Order: sequence, then structure tokens, then C-alpha cells
Amino acid sequence: MEDIKQLLQHNGQYDSTDSNSDTDSEESTISAVKNGTNANQEGRMPTRRPNPNVHNRNALLARENRRKKKAHLEAMEKELEQVRGTNKQLKKALKQQMKAVGQLQREKSSCLLQILQC
Repeated sequence: MEDIKQLLQHNGQYDSTDSNSDTDSEESTISAVKNGTNANQEGRMPTRRPNPNVHNRNALLARENRRKKKAHLEAMEKELEQVRGTNKQLKKALKQQMKAVGQLQREKSSCLLQILQC
């Protein structure tokens, strides 16, 4: 109790002439110091608190980041589907061209054989 009084005197919140005052006011002053508030300014928020209009800034930022991440993920999935479709088309075109190349090579070899036989 004595060290709390010394702490209050050091911070200028406790007057040694108040020792004869009601114990309720002393207890409220002590509890106010323990809670980090000033007994004279009951309605005022401590200065280290964030803006009182923003109830939980971290939660709001986390929600916004999750929304952005979800939108980014959806855009990436959409792009992935487009790239897969394009890749499938290109593979199909390549397969057709490889067939055409094989057919042309066979025709070439058969023409060469015909020329050599003549």
C-alpha cells in the first residue's frame, strides 16, 4: 500500500493531505493507477490506445488482406484455366502438324524410291 502511495505521489496524483479522506476515493485512485487511467479524467481514454472509432484495426486489416488474397487467387485460377485451354489447343495443333510432317516424310521417301527405281 505504501509503495502505491509513493508511486501516486511521484506521478502527482496523490496528495499526502488526503490520508484522512474516505477510503473509497483512495481505492478508486489506486485502482485507476493500476488500470492505467487517471482518477480525475474518468471518461478519457489512455493516450496509447488507437483511434476509438476503429474497434479492432488488426481485425479490419486482416479481413481486407484476406479479401485481397481471395480476389488474387480467383484471378490466378481464372488465368490458369485460360493458359491450360491455350496449352491444350497448342498441343492439339502440334500433334496435327507432327502427323502432317510424318506424312510428308513418308511421301518424300516414297518419291525418292520411285525416282531411284526409274
